[in-house]
Amino acid sequence: MTTPNFPETKETSFEDPFYHSNPQWRLRFWAIFSGQSLSLVGSALTQFILLWWITDTTGSIATLAIAGTAALLPQALINPLGGTFADRYSRRILMIVADTISGLCMLVLIALFLTERIELWHVFTMMFIRSTMHAFQMPAASASVAMLVPSSFLSRAAGLNQTMQGMTLVSAAPLGALAMSVMPLGWALSIDVFTALLGCLPLLIYRIPQILTHSRAGLSGIWGEFKEGVNATLD
Repeated sequence: MTTPNFPETKETSFEDPFYHSNPQWRLRFWAIFSGQSLSLVGSALTQFILLWWITDTTGSIATLAIAGTAALLPQALINPLGGTFADRYSRRILMIVADTISGLCMLVLIALFLTERIELWHVFTMMFIRSTMHAFQMPAASASVAMLVPSSFLSRAAGLNQTMQGMTLVSAAPLGALAMSVMPLGWALSIDVFTALLGCLPLLIYRIPQILTHSRAGLSGIWGEFKEGVNATLD
């Protein structure tokens, strides 16, 4: 079995003269950063809505625990693998694929809610898939920040990235509650589809400079780097 052959991008250092001679790097950074931020907020918002629906429908703590596990466990387990893929393959493609699959999952749930055919296992399955996609999207988005700005802006960009992740967690509940209060649940979930489109649009316009790593080819190389990432996380 061979690994996917994502298109390679031009290697660019933090001191590339492009950053100093062309102020458009700011437009590229803010477009991609804003798009990914909105995508992550939309995902967190709709996850809160789904968890609320499960609680309101079943009233079961055990069912809510299963839903929480489906929403969080894949991300926790697969995140080191997502980091490995972000180093070996195009981060831009990874983010586009993750956003697209997450949006398609939400479209399926919206159709099931609007036709009143929704079942708990539908929600669990889609939450599991979306959490898996998030495990690939987050490392790719975080690693891309350093390649989108000159070294003089790097610390500020890292701070913005951390702030964005914190605001995603804080804003999910109030924004989800607001969405449910002004529109039917099925349509409230459509917010995630819209924000996923906003996340993909800048990635279709702008290239993300990247130094690709191909030190070890094949699945054995991916598995070795995955284990290194897990060991680094545990240490």
